[in-house]
Amino acid sequence: MKSAPRTGVVQKIDDFDVCAIKRAIHNMYEKGERVTLNSILMKVTSELDLTFSRSSLRKILLQNGFRYRKVNNRKLLMERPYVRAARARYLREMRRIRNTEPDRAVIYLDETWFSQFDFDQKGWLDDREFCGRRSVVGKGKRLIIVHAGSRDGFVGDALLTTWTDGKSTDYHDSMNAQHFEEWFSSLLQNIPANSVIVMDNASYHSRIKNKTPM
Repeated sequence: MKSAPRTGVVQKIDDFDVCAIKRAIHNMYEKGERVTLNSILMKVTSELDLTFSRSSLRKILLQNGFRYRKVNNRKLLMERPYVRAARARYLREMRRIRNTEPDRAVIYLDETWFSQFDFDQKGWLDDREFCGRRSVVGKGKRLIIVHAGSRDGFVGDALLTTWTDGKSTDYHDSMNAQHFEEWFSSLLQNIPANSVIVMDNASYHSRIKNKTPM
């Protein structure tokens, strides 16, 4: 009788473990530490309570976009401590929910936009001077798209699209708390009770209902 195939360490780690390993490596660079396979292994073993071999760590790094190559010495993008702390809290809470309440629905929502005169940057051209796209002044109107979804796909009847004048360079300016609340209220009717809702901290995602008197 054949034995069941063994599950390697690489297959056992989840997205949260991978994210933690990435952050550990980024922190090592920010602190000016030497980043090698051995030093990474020591870091994740001692600080993240993850245990695997040097070869398994190498496979994990390769599978997640890391390569051993010449280091670019350009200035690193530095994050503020409160941003890191917020990300850590989010990851810990999501891990807790997935471990203790695996059947609980997790709904992600976000907004994006598409300008009226957006077009592909490339096309088939010859050497003639007037072979090209006619220039358009401005971006024109902007289509704001709001939607929500989960691992099962997009939420039914949750798509919101609206045209704006496109005057602002930031599409967030085209939304406000009132419009978002109206859409959010309808969203709640189309998702399971006690769902986890994940969204960013756009200004219109929250507001002070009773402002402090001046």
